[in-house]
Amino acid sequence: MQFRFLHTASVLLALIIILAGCTGSPSAPPAGTVPEDGILMSQLLLTRSEIPFAVMDEKTQNPDMKEPVFSQFGGIQGMTRYSINEKMVSATSVQLGQTLVEYPPGNAGLAFAAFEQMTREADQSRYRITWLPDPGIGNKSCALIIADSTGADKPTAMIVFVKSNIMESVVMVAPSLDMDALTRAARTAAAKIP
Repeated sequence: MQFRFLHTASVLLALIIILAGCTGSPSAPPAGTVPEDGILMSQLLLTRSEIPFAVMDEKTQNPDMKEPVFSQFGGIQGMTRYSINEKMVSATSVQLGQTLVEYPPGNAGLAFAAFEQMTREADQSRYRITWLPDPGIGNKSCALIIADSTGADKPTAMIVFVKSNIMESVVMVAPSLDMDALTRAARTAAAKIP
């Protein structure tokens, strides 16, 4: 299986395309550290029943916190999960990605502000970015749709928010985006953060 996502540098400060492949069953993520509140990052991920479609496959991984996009704001730990409604990416498949990054107190807001500024200033020669009304999730949030101007890729909808010391993105790639379903998923994800 391959997951293909137009992803923002996590929330991630710049638009990039991530190609991640996996075969067989997904590997379990490392236990990681326990945040001050005692919640493991894996407890903050959406469950299969909370994804707005029937999940046929998924992959969970831990981003490298040494990457500049995370380390510049002191990223402590993170986790990403990709889910898909078909066994393989196709013209009709729907994918949902969730990325969480824990930062030291106060830094999640700084990372969010940097993400928003970089995305608003991004070169739109290949990808057209449409900003949607703020969904009002967590302490700060934004919603946007990224469309490939060539029409080669399916559009991507993204909700990014900050709650407590966590910056999170919930991303949907689909031939026809369902913003209501994505917003419900993001609200469910935010409710898991203490």
